[in-house]
Amino acid sequence: MASSTHKQDHLPNPYGTTAAPPPTPSTQPSPLSSSDAADTLARLLHRLPPTLSLPIRRRPLATCTPPLISLSDPNPTLKNNLLASSELGFFQLTNHSIPSQLALSAESESLSLFNLPHDKKQLSVPKNWPLGYDYDDDDDDSGTGESFCFDSSCSTESTELSLTSLGEFTREMEKVGLDVIQALSCPLGFENPARVDPTKVCSLMWISEGSPGIKPVISGRFYPYIVGLQYQIRCQKYSLLADSGWVSASPQVDSVLVTLGDIGQVWSNGKLKKVRGRPVPSLGDGSNARCITMSLLVTLPIDSIVSPLVTGLNVGGEEDGVDKDDDSNADSREDRLFNSFSFEDYAWRIYHERLPLKDPLDRYRFEFLPGGESPLSHPTQLLLKFQQQPTAHNFILHSQERSICQMGRRVRLSQHKGGYNSDDRISQLPDDIIISILSRLPLKEAVFTSVLSRRWRYLWTCITGLSFDSDEALDKIATEPKSRNGERPKYINWVNRVMRQHTGPTIDEFRICFDLDRTSKCAIDRWIKFAVAKRVQKLELDLLENGESLRQPSRNYTFPYKLVGPAKGSSLKHPSSILPGVSPSTFAGFKSIKFLSFKCVNVSGEVFEYFLSNCPVLQYLSIHGSGDLVNVRVAGPTLMLKYLEIVFCLGIETIEICDTNLISFSYLGPGINLLLSNVPMLDEISIGEGFSGFENNVFYQISCCLSHLEILTLDIYRPEENIKLVAFPEFPKLKQLILKVGAWDDDSLLEFTSLIKACPCLQRFVLQLIWMSPSKRRKKMRKAAGCPHQYLKLVEMVGYYGRISDVELAMYFIENAIALQKIVIDPRNQILERTPVGVDEINREEAARSHAKQQLEAKKPPGVQLVIL
Repeated sequence: MASSTHKQDHLPNPYGTTAAPPPTPSTQPSPLSSSDAADTLARLLHRLPPTLSLPIRRRPLATCTPPLISLSDPNPTLKNNLLASSELGFFQLTNHSIPSQLALSAESESLSLFNLPHDKKQLSVPKNWPLGYDYDDDDDDSGTGESFCFDSSCSTESTELSLTSLGEFTREMEKVGLDVIQALSCPLGFENPARVDPTKVCSLMWISEGSPGIKPVISGRFYPYIVGLQYQIRCQKYSLLADSGWVSASPQVDSVLVTLGDIGQVWSNGKLKKVRGRPVPSLGDGSNARCITMSLLVTLPIDSIVSPLVTGLNVGGEEDGVDKDDDSNADSREDRLFNSFSFEDYAWRIYHERLPLKDPLDRYRFEFLPGGESPLSHPTQLLLKFQQQPTAHNFILHSQERSICQMGRRVRLSQHKGGYNSDDRISQLPDDIIISILSRLPLKEAVFTSVLSRRWRYLWTCITGLSFDSDEALDKIATEPKSRNGERPKYINWVNRVMRQHTGPTIDEFRICFDLDRTSKCAIDRWIKFAVAKRVQKLELDLLENGESLRQPSRNYTFPYKLVGPAKGSSLKHPSSILPGVSPSTFAGFKSIKFLSFKCVNVSGEVFEYFLSNCPVLQYLSIHGSGDLVNVRVAGPTLMLKYLEIVFCLGIETIEICDTNLISFSYLGPGINLLLSNVPMLDEISIGEGFSGFENNVFYQISCCLSHLEILTLDIYRPEENIKLVAFPEFPKLKQLILKVGAWDDDSLLEFTSLIKACPCLQRFVLQLIWMSPSKRRKKMRKAAGCPHQYLKLVEMVGYYGRISDVELAMYFIENAIALQKIVIDPRNQILERTPVGVDEINREEAARSHAKQQLEAKKPPGVQLVIL
């Protein structure tokens, strides 16, 4: 037997539970007489549950020789042999084209991988699910040891490793696998998808090292496949987990052991029996020989949909050797009709489960309607069945107890005779729907659901939204800046912990919101790699200082150009260079990103250009506080970009936007050279240049959009000093005008009425007052020249304090807005801060509310609603 200190990762024992023999009477004291001992043992046996029995020893599984098949056999013989083998789920292939010497060379190269130090293995073959080096050193029986998974290229990141023979061997095995699929498709009656389009399938080479012992030990995870192939270099026994249970097989030397997989079973609608996972070598106790297994899996691309390719179960009729009058045989097959499902979701699930005790395909099987008819053949009956039962009951179960395996934990959901407990409707839903619900919760709340039950423990690890908000810590930093050094490591560890536990194949959103700078570069780089590898759609890095303000650009985190391009002087041969270890065949890079937002992140012009050129579905791009942007150019009708925002990038000099379908553009910062041309879809602009907000004649810069502009936002810091000098053009289609104005003393706001008059179709006006200094009250009210506004319905005054200037503007709208329906007054300070609101601020807001009520309530026309927030 193996030493007790030798650590092994075992599959469930196929031979039954064993136990050491009890102590003999000669070596142990016996406090009871023989009769007393017998009575005690009898009572113990009677107290055992009826389903529990004492462990017994079982003999090892008998070894069988897999059926021999040659693809060169005549068609009738080959067809009958394949149909017979399909009842087992495996066979051995002879007369193939794979040279034995090539297999030996591939084995030698594979052995060199396992001889590498652990850190070298991780660097040379980095993890990128399902590819790469995988290592699990769990102490329990659910560990998976170490393994390597390659695509057909068998490429590594190391220039020192040469896997030429392994790559050639993989491609030769792939050719044989495709031939096997084609041979199977004929007798089973389905069209081979790879015959028409070879890209419909792909191959993975899984390499693992066997461990000595009488129990089968698996290295590497489970992964769905159509057919699996394993070349027999020498005489070797294997344990296979077939549909009928564990079996032992001993193929001939130089043959190829072929196993039929779960995808093949779905394609055949249950006609094929399958082998779950890859063959496990049986080395026996005391064996010191190293056994390298090289399993080629012909599988599907990750974005595939798995569907039955056989329209009926008994597709071959009587020629298939199935007696249609055999009721027992029909019953056993007619429960095997599969629904379509996502290959990616299924693959991710079984990859991260250990060894599920129940067939993972059970969740995708349909049950037949009374009379043995398929629900697909009677959609009306199926619809009635759905309408008459609660939603959760629409997922028909095959047994009274449904077993679900989540992250190696087997959880049982009791199903009573009448169905699930009606009080717990949420738990009746399938995992996919629950995960969708959890993805809409704040991250911390989603994690809290893991304590509800064993079934819920790991559901949160598959959520698609990862938004790392930590408002409490940011509030603490705002009030106690010295706490930043302690809170930053806590936040980084939290993000890293979630990333390690996340098991979902993709994420829709990845958001970092914390006070981080260039000192956290390594962690942020790692987070970006994680998000890109998960094909993130929305990526947001909000690194504002104290969570609320911009910092000096020299202290910002800099988005590394190495993540999106090569070093200077090199040529970018493939986008996989962005992420080390990402295979060219599976790399998606930033191609799935639709939303990018960076705050206090230095983004260079090269990185900006890369995003525009290599993110084909990018629609939203926002950059705040970058010190590296100088010249920005957005051009080309093929760009999908719809929203562009550049705020306080102090080094910027020029922005050119032309020939695009941009819908919205926002700029706030120093005066620049802004060039807009041929932007017919641009109907929303937010702009503020320089200290005044009107530098460089902003209306001239946006003149090409004035005729079709519908929403305009202006940031004006010194209205009194600059507004009189500006000649406002006409905005014939403008519907919303938003002014963000610095509130200095009691400066009059009536000068803005000339801008409002230039918008004849205006429907909504918003004035946002940003308090810059204590107000000085005027006593004399002014009045602007009247002008009827035919379409203005809503006026919002935010930061209203009750100054004379506030009342003047409010009265102008009351007197001139003919269609006015609502006036909204919001007295709250618009300079958002994380520090708690003081008593003085609260008192000032209350006074402003009181002033607004006194000043406006009696003067508003009947039918106009006054809302004071």
